[in-house]
Order: sequence, then structure tokens, then C-alpha cells
Amino acid sequence: MRTFGLIGRKIRHSNAFDQPVFSGVGDRIAIVTSDPISGASEVDARGLVVAPGFIDLHIHGALGRDTMEARLDAFRDITEFHLRGGTTSLTLTTLSASQADILKTLDAISPLRNQAIGGARIIGVHIEGPFISKEKIHSRVAAIGTELSNKFKNEIPILIGVLNGSFMFMADLLRALTIDCEMDFIKLHSYSGDQSTGTVRLIKDISADITGRHVILVEDIIDSGLTIKFIRDRLSKASPKSLSIVTLLLKPELAKLNFEVDIIGFEIPPDFVVGYGLDFDQKLRHLDSIFRLDL
Repeated sequence: MRTFGLIGRKIRHSNAFDQPVFSGVGDRIAIVTSDPISGASEVDARGLVVAPGFIDLHIHGALGRDTMEARLDAFRDITEFHLRGGTTSLTLTTLSASQADILKTLDAISPLRNQAIGGARIIGVHIEGPFISKEKIHSRVAAIGTELSNKFKNEIPILIGVLNGSFMFMADLLRALTIDCEMDFIKLHSYSGDQSTGTVRLIKDISADITGRHVILVEDIIDSGLTIKFIRDRLSKASPKSLSIVTLLLKPELAKLNFEVDIIGFEIPPDFVVGYGLDFDQKLRHLDSIFRLDL
């Protein structure tokens, strides 16, 4: 370890007064004093800024490399890149992935903990949890329930859920309401696996008469907007008194809509997500949080 004596200036923000200071620096700043100190080397840092290295607790990657590669060369590229920006310690961060992939990544990082492999020191791993946690979902659903209860106070709206994906959101939303309401469902088919078919096919229509009624359309996710546009146009022909659209998730980068969505739970990037009613080939609906699925 080399020790440097740095001569610089200390700014006192309270009264804009600055003064010469001397800092003893090895692998960390050891002392800041107005008294001269000696070291193996002396660097004139006047006009520069001497600061502790930054610690970043959430680093997925850099330069096209990713923590989930679980490779030494990837870790080296990532840590060297972040060191150049002043980060001297970091925690590499996993993605929402399979248990096997996460364990493989942890095994690759474990022997490197508290080591500098050419860049910033790896001080640990941040295991990324759900894309949207159950606590965050429940908090947002409660807020939506309050908003709808206030909007339709002294009314009895009818909620129409879009099957199959919205059933968990619909159930929790009903429990969050403080007003009386009715409910119905509509079912369509527009997906095969993780891909939209580009067409919408009606599987089950609503049974309620919504003419002159306040209708709340409850959707789990709006991707391209093809399905919600189909339903909106279909329900509008029945002449409801009002038609409000509530979606738990919206992908604004993909959605091509010529109308407003009244309430949006969360806006998300164009990733494929599962859990809380959302599925991949009818699987993973049971998860109580929402996870990003890397396909």
C-alpha cells in the first residue's frame, strides 16, 4: 500500500470559507488536517477534488457485459468500467431469473468477494427480488380502490374483468372498494406463448346488460393495446353511461392507443412478465408478485 500526502483546499459550505488542508491517503482517506503530514509521495491536488470512492449497491453490468454471465472476464469488464467513474466498491446485481441461474452466478462471485480484480472491489451481491413485489402491488391496488370508490360514490358500477389474466387483480380490487358494485367477465384470445397473434378472438362475452350503467373495465396488462381497443369498441356499442378503463400494467413503449386509460397501476418496460395472474403458456399465474421472464 502506498501512502500519498495530498495538499488541497477544504470548502466550508456554512460560510463559504476555504483553507489549505493536508490529507493522508492510502487505500482510503485516513486523515484530513490543516497540519502538514509526510508520505511516500506528495501530490499537489490544489484545484482538484479529493473524495472517498463511491460505493454502488446495484450494478447489473456495463459495456454489454452482465452479472448473470457468471464469468470472470465479465466481472472484470464491469468493475473496471465503474472504477473509471469513481466507484471503488460495488455489489454485483442479479436479474429475476431461475434459481439455477442465480445460484450459478452466486457461486462465480463468491470467491471474488472483497477483492479487486482489476477494477472496483466486489463487496457482495444484490439478489434482485420480484419485478413488482406483492407489497407494492397490494399498496397500489388499495389506492386504486380508494380512487374508484370516491369517483363512483353513491353509484353501483359494474366491473368487467378480462379473463384470464385479471382475475387476481379483479378480486383484490373488489376487496379494496368501499362501495357496492356488480361484476362480470369477458374472455378473449390474442396470445400464443409469449407472442401476440395479432388478432383478437372472443371466447366469452359478458352476460350483463350495461346500457346506461357505469362500467369499469379491469385489465391485467396492456401491451400493444389491440385487446383493450377491441373490448372498448364492443362495450361502447351497448351505450353505457360511462366506460372507465383500469389496468394494472401498461407498456407505454408498445401501446398504440387513441384513447386515454383512466387508471394505470404501473408503467413497465416492454419485458415479458408473469405472476399475479399473468402467465406463460398458462403457467406461473400463481406467483404472488410480478416477475420479469427472460426468454
